[in-house]
Parts: sequence; structure tokens; C-alpha cells
Amino acid sequence: GKISVIEVFLPCLDTFKTAKKNIFDEKTLQGIEMIENKILDALKSLGVEKINSVGEIYNPNLHEAISVLRVEDKENDIILDEYQAGYKYNDKIIRYAKVIVNKKED
Repeated sequence: GKISVIEVFLPCLDTFKTAKKNIFDEKTLQGIEMIENKILDALKSLGVEKINSVGEIYNPNLHEAISVLRVEDKENDIILDEYQAGYKYNDKIIRYAKVIVNKKED
């Protein structure tokens, strides 16, 4: 039952990422980030963790590659950007992180 409730909150967290890109007032941005962090802390207390992505090595057990770029000065299979955050609950994947991966070789 917890997973169903948690899944309802994930799109809300996605909205914070979109909102933060469109806020240019520093105080408003800090307020939005405080709310986002409170929600993340509450979820963490329930056993929910955000999956690390950007700068990490691509792991198909945690990440879903939605795009591939070729950036020569980055390592192969490094995650360049995150399109949508992924989350796990007590080590069970609730949602895979949707990411953009660097591929220098075919």
C-alpha cells in the first residue's frame, strides 16, 4: 500500500524541477527548494530514496536511457543529464531514472 501512495507524490516532485527552471527570484526559489526538501525528507523517513544519476555510471538496474549524446571530454557511459528522477523504496525500484548517457564509441 505504501508504494501506491508514494507513486502519487512522484509527479508532484517532478513539478518542482519544472517550476525551479522558471523562477528567477532568489527568495521564491529558496522557498520552493525548502518545500521540495521537506517532501524528500518525509519520503526518506518512509524508506524512499532518490536514485543518483548525473555524473554516475549508467546502470540499467537503476536508470533508463532515453537518449545518448557524444561528449568527448566525458567518460563513456557517464550520465550527462536527468530527464526524470528515479526513486526506490527499501531497495525496490519504484521508478527508474530517465537519463541521457554519454556514448563515445558504437
